[in-house]
Amino acid sequence: MFKIQKEQMTAFRQEAMTAFEERMSAHLHKIFPAYCEAFGDDAVTRLIRYGVRRAERYGIVAERGVFVFVDAMFAFGRDFDEDPEFPWAAAILGDVEAKPLDKVDRLFDAAFEHIDKARGIRAEEAAVV
Repeated sequence: MFKIQKEQMTAFRQEAMTAFEERMSAHLHKIFPAYCEAFGDDAVTRLIRYGVRRAERYGIVAERGVFVFVDAMFAFGRDFDEDPEFPWAAAILGDVEAKPLDKVDRLFDAAFEHIDKARGIRAEEAAVV
């Protein structure tokens, strides 16, 4: 019987996370090039990791969902999900009845509806994570 050791599973998870971070970073460099250039690669990676943890709080763990969540972070600010300036985000993400993918779809649509209020992620937000 084939057994995967605990250390191997940890290595597999880390490899998958690194690959995800690389895809997410490439995406962010295309969508938010000025922020990525200003913050630098290390800060972008830290923000991605921060976004993954924040998205998990709402049950959002699928890649597409995390992409949408992190995009919203870059557009509306690092803690947009708790920002009183964006109550629509908290309402969507805090909906305990909604499935994670439904939250993602609603978040995506609402972000475009409110894009005129996007302020972007601030330099001090990038430095803190």
